[in-house]
Amino acid sequence: MPLSGPDAAQSAPLLCALGMDAKAVSDRVGTASAIKMSRSIIINGLEALVVERYTNARHYGVEDHMLPTLAETFPGIDWQALGGYLFCRVAQHGKRRAEEMAEAARTVAEAGIAPLMASAIAAKHQWMADMAKDAIFGGLSEADGWRA
Repeated sequence: MPLSGPDAAQSAPLLCALGMDAKAVSDRVGTASAIKMSRSIIINGLEALVVERYTNARHYGVEDHMLPTLAETFPGIDWQALGGYLFCRVAQHGKRRAEEMAEAARTVAEAGIAPLMASAIAAKHQWMADMAKDAIFGGLSEADGWRA
């Protein structure tokens, strides 16, 4: 857990003694939050991208053709397993993630950058949360994931 602010360096050892993995990254307030937001945009963006592309492939009946091409491009990734894992995470945590990405979009905008990706990620996670709320994904597990 990154810590920032004037007391970060003193707080990190105390938190580590309690079993946490804490590290002081800056004495400036907000640095740890900026790290978290930047990381979340990438992780939640990957989830949103996988959900959208996999459901699109399923709609057109091309998932069995899409996965091998992904494996050719990124041979170190088990796209079937990753898809199941990410799909389940978004189905379970979409609402919270959508809210987090809306905050991330505001943070990006405050930096003077158009939050196109963060806003789109928030919308995709909200879409998935709405689908999950309507029990569209009942019984979804990582093993069958997006193929359920």
